[in-house]
Amino acid sequence: GMLMPSLVLLVLRAPLMGREASGPLLVGFAFLFVAFSQSIAQLGMFGRDGRGMRTLLILPLELRALLVAKLLTGLLYHAITAGLVTLVLALAIRPAPSLLLAGWLFSWFAFFTYVAIGQRTSAWMPRPITRGARSNPLALPVVLLSLFTALGLAGLALALWFADLRLGGDYLPLFAVALAVLGAVGCWAQLGPAARFAEVRRDL
Repeated sequence: GMLMPSLVLLVLRAPLMGREASGPLLVGFAFLFVAFSQSIAQLGMFGRDGRGMRTLLILPLELRALLVAKLLTGLLYHAITAGLVTLVLALAIRPAPSLLLAGWLFSWFAFFTYVAIGQRTSAWMPRPITRGARSNPLALPVVLLSLFTALGLAGLALALWFADLRLGGDYLPLFAVALAVLGAVGCWAQLGPAARFAEVRRDL
């Protein structure tokens, strides 16, 4: 849930204190975990609507408006979750402010990445995504997609960290700002094609 990433950090607080906040790896893990903990909800946006999803599809409602509503709901959820994690990191772990800012911004890029992918997977399979659901054989590929996306994001975060080290430091926030903006623009641009894809799937 919303508190899970913060609770995990609080549990890890004792072994991490006195180790200089365990640096970028801990901050990167914390914020990536924020995005990953929400990934199944983003990849299956309509799964929690249950039978109400059929009503939404029958109504003369533009699917783009529905996707925008899902995006705004996800934005609020992510803002609260990432804000709680930022607070826990700042008070309990105390990383450098620039590192904290970079991690927070990267979490938004990760969020927009999952949403952009989820706009397609949700239209492809508008049902709850649960492991081992026999009535939903496409669930496993979506769960694997979530994991591989997280690995890709982790690899990107590490690459940016190493690039920052080679450049002498202090560039991580700039990298993260660029990625967050790119993710937001890309996610918004994806809304139109995703809505058209959902319209094609509407009667299936």
